[in-house]
Amino acid sequence: MIKTQNWIPDELHILLRIADVLFECFFNEITTRKNFKNEILHEIEQIMKDIKVHFEFFAPKTSGGKWTWKSLMGPAKKTILEKFPVSTFILGEREQKIELLWREFYRLYCVMKKENLTFDEIDEFEKDAKNWVRLFCCPTIFCQKRIIQEGIYRATDVTPYMHVFAQHVPQFMRQLKQRGLSFRHFKTLSIEKKNHEQVSIFNLKFQLTFTKFLLNIGKVILWWNFNGWWKT
Repeated sequence: MIKTQNWIPDELHILLRIADVLFECFFNEITTRKNFKNEILHEIEQIMKDIKVHFEFFAPKTSGGKWTWKSLMGPAKKTILEKFPVSTFILGEREQKIELLWREFYRLYCVMKKENLTFDEIDEFEKDAKNWVRLFCCPTIFCQKRIIQEGIYRATDVTPYMHVFAQHVPQFMRQLKQRGLSFRHFKTLSIEKKNHEQVSIFNLKFQLTFTKFLLNIGKVILWWNFNGWWKT
């Protein structure tokens, strides 16, 4: 068994997986609106274009299915977290909280990657990261059938990556500092990019192979239609 002081979580995957949850919660809510297809979809894609992110939605393949969206890499997700105007699409107190979630997670991620943090700064990061998780799953509070605090998401939406982010990353930051290191020394962005490229190449080859297979089937069907099975 590897001792805890001899391994650290991957900061890139913390970014990717937590951003995925934030985007999924937001887009799944937005795509259920009646005016999504004719209005909101085009507004979001235009905003993404304005902030230099290539992004598009894909319609459900079955009735009752969910809308999906383009898979994004780390730099694009960071740009969205930092610049996308969430408050344009969600009204009320929730929009301010959700936009704060995105901006605060981006800020904390940048802090996590910094070199030469002091122990006091790490302590501050730990407090802010725990408060971020509390904000993510803050409940709706009622008083005499009136909402006095509007919640955001459910506690069951909190993922293991969020737990690691708030409860364990500060511990690893302290251990790395004692060795004169930081999360920045363990970047895996280049590996993730290569993996993304390999998957894209594989999918392209599969599509070309399957297309060739369909063309060959078409040729066989044409041959049978013109020659007839009784002539063989």
